[in-house]
Amino acid sequence: QIGAPTEIYDRPANTFVAGFIGSPAMNLIEGALADGVFSAEGVTVRGFDATLKGAVTLGFRAEDATLVDRGPAAIAAPIYTLELLGDATQVSVRAGGALSVVKAAKSFRADIGSPVHIALGPDLCHLFDTATGRRL
Repeated sequence: QIGAPTEIYDRPANTFVAGFIGSPAMNLIEGALADGVFSAEGVTVRGFDATLKGAVTLGFRAEDATLVDRGPAAIAAPIYTLELLGDATQVSVRAGGALSVVKAAKSFRADIGSPVHIALGPDLCHLFDTATGRRL
């Protein structure tokens, strides 16, 4: 992919670029899209274009997801790792067969294995064709 750094970061052309650019790299979860809902084990994100269907890979950046106490969460999973970065705490979970990373407040503290809920808006998510890796 050729383009300005912000264009490549914000709109990667495929899963290779999405998983290569950024630190941490974009989270990528394989699943299915039907009736505007992305689904994978432990992952449900609503609000996508209802005309898109089939096997897709959902992508989202760590800073575009939010830890929430309750309410509609896209991901519900136990904490896999915690890493204090100084300005933020990096929280990782295993969901949908993949490890996903979320940036939380630097004051966030919890035990490994504690359940967390992660909110994701479809406007901040990326969809890729699972077979080809290309952006939809």
